[in-house]
Amino acid sequence: MSLGACESRRRMLAELAAHAEQYRAFAIALHAVLCGVAMAMRRERFACHASLRDKQFDARRLKLSGAMP
Repeated sequence: MSLGACESRRRMLAELAAHAEQYRAFAIALHAVLCGVAMAMRRERFACHASLRDKQFDARRLKLSGAMP
């Protein structure tokens, strides 16, 4: 194998390694964003359920107090 071919392969491998590192960084960033979205959706769903429970509790309280038929 000639020196030129070895150098060419070495350069190509270095470029592939650089691209692999960029893809890895992108995957980590994407994972962080998706985890943040999932957490936000979970919080929103919890708030929705809590709000419904609060309304049900208030309705029950008003009904028991006689303020609501």
